[in-house]
Amino acid sequence: MLLTGQSLKVEPYEFISRSKDTVQAELGSFKVLEDRNNESVDSIQLSFVRFKSTNPNPGSPIVYLSGGPGGSGIGTAKGKRFSLFMNLREVADVIAFDQRGTGMSTRLLECPYTASFELSKAIDKQEYVDKSTENILKCLAFWQENNVNLGAYNTTENAKDIEALRNVLNVEKISLWGISYGSHLAFEYIKLFEDNIDKVVFASLEGPNETIKLP
Repeated sequence: MLLTGQSLKVEPYEFISRSKDTVQAELGSFKVLEDRNNESVDSIQLSFVRFKSTNPNPGSPIVYLSGGPGGSGIGTAKGKRFSLFMNLREVADVIAFDQRGTGMSTRLLECPYTASFELSKAIDKQEYVDKSTENILKCLAFWQENNVNLGAYNTTENAKDIEALRNVLNVEKISLWGISYGSHLAFEYIKLFEDNIDKVVFASLEGPNETIKLP
């Protein structure tokens, strides 16, 4: 669901990879409700970089979904996969999408706590579980104290964000390119919006019931 009165904003963007490759692209953004289930009045911004196709008759836009969760699609395009993003322009527009809470989209408050381990020796499994659990509970309390709605950051909301992207782009279908959690997210999108899919390409697959990701 898009916010009433909100629409796609697109501006020219000089994209520079970590290897200093430079290409002219477009930076896009739009807003959605943070929590569609509760009809929250709060909104978040979703951002993406679009590499325009070099094909005179391009196919459906290819949307890259990063792994993690927590990875940045835009950040990934700046790294070792830069040439792959560029080559795929021969097929269609290629969109590096920053999922909610990541990259250039609206970010969650960063938890100030970390779990530290002595790296000069092998880490005991129980120590790892205990320290990680303690740290997670601290972060949870921190986010709750700062009124962060963690319940709005889940795979289903993420999938609905992709559908919102398709709508603001005003295209009939999209193709999805997902890696690791990106494939997990893509499966959720297919489950909800199968008719709006053109093609899919996945690597390091995570099925819908294979991984629990909280939040």
